[in-house]
Amino acid sequence: MRSFQYAAYSALWQRAMRQEDVPFLEKWADVWYREMSSTFLQSYLAATTDALFIPRNEADLRIALEAYLLDKAVYEIGYELNHRPDWVVIPIRGIKHILKSA
Repeated sequence: MRSFQYAAYSALWQRAMRQEDVPFLEKWADVWYREMSSTFLQSYLAATTDALFIPRNEADLRIALEAYLLDKAVYEIGYELNHRPDWVVIPIRGIKHILKSA
Protein backbone atom coordinates (compact mmCIF):
# COMPACT_ATOMS: atom_id res chain seq x y z
CA MET A 1 0.00 0.00 0.00
CA ARG A 2 2.91 2.34 0.67
CA SER A 3 4.03 1.76 -2.91
CA PHE A 4 0.87 3.37 -4.25
CA GLN A 5 1.75 6.61 -2.48
CA TYR A 6 5.26 6.48 -3.92
CA ALA A 7 3.86 5.82 -7.41
CA ALA A 8 1.51 8.77 -7.21
CA TYR A 9 3.99 11.31 -5.90
CA SER A 10 7.09 10.21 -7.78
CA ALA A 11 5.14 10.43 -11.04
CA LEU A 12 3.88 13.86 -10.06
CA TRP A 13 7.30 15.23 -9.17
CA GLN A 14 9.15 13.76 -12.15
CA ARG A 15 6.99 15.51 -14.70
CA ALA A 16 7.82 18.95 -16.01
CA MET A 17 4.94 21.14 -14.90
CA ARG A 18 4.18 24.60 -13.70
CA GLN A 19 4.84 25.02 -10.00
CA GLU A 20 1.44 26.64 -9.49
CA ASP A 21 -0.23 23.39 -10.66
CA VAL A 22 1.52 21.18 -8.09
CA PRO A 23 -0.81 21.81 -5.08
CA PHE A 24 -3.88 20.97 -7.18
CA LEU A 25 -2.27 17.85 -8.64
CA GLU A 26 -1.01 16.70 -5.22
CA LYS A 27 -4.61 16.57 -4.02
CA TRP A 28 -5.50 14.29 -6.94
CA ALA A 29 -2.41 12.18 -6.35
CA ASP A 30 -3.61 11.69 -2.77
CA VAL A 31 -7.09 10.70 -3.97
CA TRP A 32 -5.57 8.18 -6.38
CA TYR A 33 -3.31 6.77 -3.66
CA ARG A 34 -6.23 6.31 -1.26
CA GLU A 35 -8.46 4.68 -3.88
CA MET A 36 -5.77 2.29 -5.07
CA SER A 37 -4.84 1.36 -1.50
CA SER A 38 -8.47 0.73 -0.64
CA THR A 39 -9.02 -1.41 -3.73
CA PHE A 40 -5.84 -3.40 -3.05
CA LEU A 41 -6.74 -3.96 0.61
CA GLN A 42 -10.28 -5.09 -0.21
CA SER A 43 -8.96 -7.54 -2.81
CA TYR A 44 -6.24 -8.82 -0.47
CA LEU A 45 -8.73 -9.40 2.35
CA ALA A 46 -11.11 -11.17 -0.03
CA ALA A 47 -8.30 -13.47 -1.20
CA THR A 48 -7.19 -14.24 2.36
CA THR A 49 -10.60 -14.71 3.95
CA ASP A 50 -9.70 -17.95 5.72
CA ALA A 51 -6.07 -17.09 6.48
CA LEU A 52 -5.09 -17.44 10.13
CA PHE A 53 -2.77 -14.43 9.98
CA ILE A 54 -5.61 -11.98 9.29
CA PRO A 55 -7.28 -10.70 12.47
CA ARG A 56 -11.00 -11.53 12.50
CA ASN A 57 -11.95 -8.48 14.54
CA GLU A 58 -12.13 -5.32 12.40
CA ALA A 59 -10.60 -3.14 15.13
CA ASP A 60 -7.68 -5.56 15.51
CA LEU A 61 -7.16 -5.61 11.75
CA ARG A 62 -7.12 -1.83 11.63
CA ILE A 63 -4.57 -1.61 14.46
CA ALA A 64 -2.33 -4.23 12.84
CA LEU A 65 -2.51 -2.52 9.44
CA GLU A 66 -1.85 0.95 10.84
CA ALA A 67 1.07 -0.35 12.94
CA TYR A 68 2.63 -2.02 9.91
CA LEU A 69 2.15 1.02 7.66
CA LEU A 70 3.53 3.33 10.35
CA ASP A 71 6.57 1.09 10.86
CA LYS A 72 7.18 0.99 7.11
CA ALA A 73 6.86 4.77 6.74
CA VAL A 74 9.28 5.40 9.62
CA TYR A 75 11.79 3.06 7.95
CA GLU A 76 11.26 4.94 4.67
CA ILE A 77 12.13 8.26 6.32
CA GLY A 78 15.57 6.95 7.20
CA TYR A 79 16.02 5.48 3.74
CA GLU A 80 15.01 8.68 1.98
CA LEU A 81 17.18 10.86 4.19
CA ASN A 82 20.16 8.70 3.25
CA HIS A 83 19.41 8.25 -0.46
CA ARG A 84 16.83 10.74 -1.77
CA PRO A 85 16.34 13.59 0.71
CA ASP A 86 13.93 15.35 -1.63
CA TRP A 87 11.55 12.39 -1.33
CA VAL A 88 11.35 12.33 2.46
CA VAL A 89 8.04 14.17 2.18
CA ILE A 90 6.41 10.98 0.83
CA PRO A 91 6.75 8.89 4.00
CA ILE A 92 6.04 11.96 6.14
CA ARG A 93 2.74 12.39 4.28
CA GLY A 94 2.05 8.70 4.87
CA ILE A 95 2.57 9.10 8.61
CA LYS A 96 0.33 12.16 8.68
CA HIS A 97 -2.37 10.21 6.84
CA ILE A 98 -2.14 7.28 9.29
CA LEU A 99 -2.30 9.57 12.32
CA LYS A 100 -5.30 11.48 10.94
CA SER A 101 -7.26 8.28 10.33
CA ALA A 102 -6.43 6.79 13.73
